[in-house]
Amino acid sequence: GRFKKSHALQHYKGTAHSFCLNLTTLSIWDYCNDTFQHRLFQTRAISGSGGGGDDDNTQQTSGDGGDSGVKPEHHNSNEASNTLQPLDGYSSSYVEAKLENLREYYNTLLMKIIEQQSAEFEQQRKKIEKDNRHKIYARKQVLEECKQQSAQCDKKKDSIELWHKIQELRYANYLKRVEFEQITQKTREHHQELRKLKEKYDKKEQILRQQKTKQKQKVQQEIESALAVMTQHT
Repeated sequence: GRFKKSHALQHYKGTAHSFCLNLTTLSIWDYCNDTFQHRLFQTRAISGSGGGGDDDNTQQTSGDGGDSGVKPEHHNSNEASNTLQPLDGYSSSYVEAKLENLREYYNTLLMKIIEQQSAEFEQQRKKIEKDNRHKIYARKQVLEECKQQSAQCDKKKDSIELWHKIQELRYANYLKRVEFEQITQKTREHHQELRKLKEKYDKKEQILRQQKTKQKQKVQQEIESALAVMTQHT
């Protein structure tokens, strides 16, 4: 029931089906307004000695569709012994007509509710599709931005690698230049040493030439002196 396991109440909360029909009392409970929507009372003829008019001998019962949790009123021991009498032809026709009217009414009401819910579901579906389209478009934009960023990162990576290669070449060129300057410096030092050696050799050669010249002159003088002596003896 409503106040025990609350199956119909949970069904209403889950599906928004607000009407519930009690098949015993033919009463209809509206969960949306939390009250009875329509009531169909059956006239029960009560037999027995006690009782006054029709109002005293007629028992009206109503329920909440099996889920309202409203318990029927307790009767005394005399009323508990009362038995239900079958309806006469007029009451039976009235009940059938009432039921037919209720059936048509609730069929129309259910159709309106179904149409309303269908329209709401359609709106929700369109809204969800629109939201999904926006989400897909946003994700595509994010993906496109990621692709562009990835391309830029690739370009930056290539640029960084090229810069590193240029730096390596510059460093290698710097080492070569330092090595060339060292070789040039050594070459200059060798040239200076060669120049000094040449100057030293030239001085020695000049001294030797002077000595040879002096020796030659001395020998020449000795030869002339010897010739002169020989000439005197002859």
